[in-house]
Amino acid sequence: MSQHDTNKFVIITAMIVGIAVTIVTFTGHLTARAQAPLSQVPATESKESKAVFKVGTYRPQTAFEKHPLHEKLMEKYTSIQTAIQLAQQENDQQKMAQLQQKFDQQRTQIAEQFQSDVKEAFPEVAEETGIKVIALQIAYTANDVAMQDVTEHIVETFTEKDEKENAEPQFQFPSQQ
Repeated sequence: MSQHDTNKFVIITAMIVGIAVTIVTFTGHLTARAQAPLSQVPATESKESKAVFKVGTYRPQTAFEKHPLHEKLMEKYTSIQTAIQLAQQENDQQKMAQLQQKFDQQRTQIAEQFQSDVKEAFPEVAEETGIKVIALQIAYTANDVAMQDVTEHIVETFTEKDEKENAEPQFQFPSQQ
């Protein structure tokens, strides 16, 4: 593999890894803050009473792949990748660094918007499914705790929001001549 191919491979790999790390990191911070302590289960409910405390989990990578922003990010990635290839051909390291920085900024903005959309979806999903806590991962649950994957419910809120935004008529006033 030539030095040119190695540089290209390293840059592309770094971009892909950066996308995944950013999404998981932002989403992990979000759920850690949004998660309610399990000690809030009413004292009247005990293991013997067979009451069930419902906990929702979700897969952020799956949710992001089905989010409208995923397509936008992939379009930006393709565009930047093409520009980086041109800069590599010209051996312009400064332009390559600028393009990488621009993509990183755009990726961060998209990840923050995704995080905001997920946070906005939590109350609706919790009410719809009757769950009390939404978390990324649960290491242990007692017998009176039921776990439910709510990824698809979260995705539905994205889809509904996107459909509403795209369904609103775009009125254009006739130009005055």
